[in-house]
Amino acid sequence: AAEDATYHQFYFPDTNILVTRMLTEDGIVEVQDFMPLLRPKDEAHRQRLVRRVVCVRGRMPMRTEIAPRMDYGRAPHEARAT
Repeated sequence: AAEDATYHQFYFPDTNILVTRMLTEDGIVEVQDFMPLLRPKDEAHRQRLVRRVVCVRGRMPMRTEIAPRMDYGRAPHEARAT
């Protein structure tokens, strides 16, 4: 279970990719978070966050809940999957 996991965080060398590793007896999962570097013409997508979850070793069931917040969580917001 995640409660029994050991966590390690680091930036992948020479990148803006934050890696969070969860280590348990059953396996290892990596969560990789980054904001893509975009050209000025891509300004509309400048606040994009990419999250990639990879099971590196073993088997680990994963569940995610996504709750985006605007204005650092101060503004009400509603989102839906498309």
